[in-house]
Amino acid sequence: MKIYKNHRNPARISRIQEEDNSSAKRIAPHSTSLRTELSSSLYVIKNKQILIVILVSLISRLIFFFSYHPIWWDSAVYLSMGKYIFSFGKVGFWEYTRPVLWPIILGFFWKLGLNAVIIGRILELFFSLGIIYLTYLIANEIFNKRTALISSLILSFTPTFFFFGYRLYTSIPSAFLSLLAIYSFIKLKDNEKINKLIFSS
Repeated sequence: MKIYKNHRNPARISRIQEEDNSSAKRIAPHSTSLRTELSSSLYVIKNKQILIVILVSLISRLIFFFSYHPIWWDSAVYLSMGKYIFSFGKVGFWEYTRPVLWPIILGFFWKLGLNAVIIGRILELFFSLGIIYLTYLIANEIFNKRTALISSLILSFTPTFFFFGYRLYTSIPSAFLSLLAIYSFIKLKDNEKINKLIFSS
C-alpha cells in the first residue's frame, strides 16, 4: 500500500487507490488457487497411506474387471426391474419385494442406450472404493489412524467383499450409503446444525 504524502491532489490519490484495488483483485484469484493447491498437497501427504491402499485396491479390481462374471438371478432381477420402470412395463418384469433405488439407477443407464451391466460394475467399483475410504474415516474418528489403516486394508482384500463387487447386487451400494450415514452421524457435534443429522437419516 502506498503512503500518500500529497493530500492537496485528491484526484491523484483516488487514481492511485483505484490502481491498488485493481492490483488486489488480480492477486486474489492467484492466492486462492495457491491456497487450494497447498491444501490439496497437504491432504495427500497427510493421507498418503490410505490413498495407497485405495490405489492398490483399484488396480487389483481392474485386473479382474473384464473377466467373466455371470449374471446371477438377483442381478438379472434388478436389471429387469430397471427396464420395467423405464419402459413403463413393456420390457422386463417386477418383483415387489426388491429395493427400487438400484434398479432405477441401472434402468436409467439402460434407457440412455448404455450397457447397464458394465455401468453397474463401474458404479460398484467406485462404491467399493468409497466403502474402503469411509471405513478408514470412521475408524479414525472412533479409534486412531493406525487402526483405521489396518481396518481399511483388511476390508479391501476380504474375499467376500471382493467377490460381491462384481455381482450387481444391492450389497455394495447399500453398504456405502450405510457407512456414509454413520460417518455423517459421527461428525455431528452439539452445536452443529441439524442438516447433517437429516442427511445421515
